[in-house]
Amino acid sequence: MHREHRAGEGACVRATWVKVDPDQIDRGIDFYKTTILPALEELEGFCSASLLVDRASGRGVAAATFDNAEAMERNKDQLDRIRATGSQEANAEVLDQCDFELAVAHLRVPEMV
Repeated sequence: MHREHRAGEGACVRATWVKVDPDQIDRGIDFYKTTILPALEELEGFCSASLLVDRASGRGVAAATFDNAEAMERNKDQLDRIRATGSQEANAEVLDQCDFELAVAHLRVPEMV
């Protein structure tokens, strides 16, 4: 979990589900922290990012939160490039991707990065 700033009313989330070889999960997590996260931080309207993984199966979900739907739409091309580059570099299979309105914010989850 990494929070640039708190999400407000109207925030939106892009979630991407991936699968990697379980033997490569630590490499994938490191890649996310050193490459994906800094790229997300550069995007206008970025609020926060989360990465949840199941080490046994190699499945994970990455979520990036933006101030609003307009900010997420403005960053669509960059997000697509980040996903494509990330999946190729981390040898990850993208299983699905969806955009959502953020329903619950301010969970008071500690910063983990």
